[in-house]
Amino acid sequence: MSELKMRTLISSTKLAERVSALGAEISRDYKGRKVILVGVLKGSFIFLSDLVRAIDLDCEIEFIGVSSYEGMHSTGQVRIQNDLSKDVEGENIILVEDIIDTGTTIDYLKKIFEVRRPQSL
Repeated sequence: MSELKMRTLISSTKLAERVSALGAEISRDYKGRKVILVGVLKGSFIFLSDLVRAIDLDCEIEFIGVSSYEGMHSTGQVRIQNDLSKDVEGENIILVEDIIDTGTTIDYLKKIFEVRRPQSL
């Protein structure tokens, strides 16, 4: 069995700088308002925890679990596996996703959240 050769594409320093910049941008854009950061499970939780520490706001964290995969293959249909624990009507929502490959999941989540009537998404 051959070993995979891996190389660093983005240094941990550059990643930390970008997370800090995103946190500052969110803090500026939502100054004086409460936000709910919704992490898409399972992939977003580490990035989300770093991002929350970089945000200087009153914020809550929620998680939503969705899947469009069976094993290693996409079914093309997204379904909610674990929903939010609270109503988000009138709230400022920031969706935090780990990776967007086809856009199917984020498009689905956008439609789901629009029906829930947040103040911003």
